[in-house]
Amino acid sequence: MAYMRLGDLLVSSSVITNEQMEKALGMQKETKERLGDVLIRAGFITEQQLIEALEMQLGVESSGSLIARYSVSLTSLTGTTQNFLAIFFGT
Repeated sequence: MAYMRLGDLLVSSSVITNEQMEKALGMQKETKERLGDVLIRAGFITEQQLIEALEMQLGVESSGSLIARYSVSLTSLTGTTQNFLAIFFGT
């Protein structure tokens, strides 16, 4: 997939409207904040929606997405592996 700007990605996936994007871009111009932060502060998206959009934009998965996909019970693992995963994934 070709690189798509965050606002365009959110609009094309119907997460926000064109009007919301334009308003957020205006706010961003005034505050110099990152667009994602502006969108969250304005209540247009959630932090989770931003993470998912950035994952899609960058072609990566967060540790939370990986945990959900490879759901493994920590109780079924050995003590050392269990401790490592708990520290690594913050569970």
